[in-house]
Amino acid sequence: MIKAILKEGERIDQLFSSDVRIIQNKDVFSYSIDSVLLSRFPKMPSKGLIVDLCSGNGAVGLFASTRTKAAIVEVELQERLADMGRRSIQLNQLE
Repeated sequence: MIKAILKEGERIDQLFSSDVRIIQNKDVFSYSIDSVLLSRFPKMPSKGLIVDLCSGNGAVGLFASTRTKAAIVEVELQERLADMGRRSIQLNQLE
C-alpha cells in the first residue's frame, strides 16, 4: 500500500522519536528541524481547531497532531505540496 501512494521522486520520512510518516520530495519543500521545533513550541489546545496556513507537505500539522485532540486544518496553495500533505494525512490514518 505504501508504494502505491508514492509518486515519482517521493519518499517517506519518519523521525526516530515519532510515529508520524511524511511524504517528501527533494525537488520541493521538505521539512527540517524548523518544522519539528515549530510543532513543539506553542502550547496546543486540548480541543477546538488549529489552522496551519502555508502548510507545505503538512509536516507541522502532522507533528502537532501527536500533541492534541483538537482538529487540525492544513491550508496550502501549491497543489503539489497540498497533494503530498493529503496523502501523508491518509498514510497516518488521520482523515
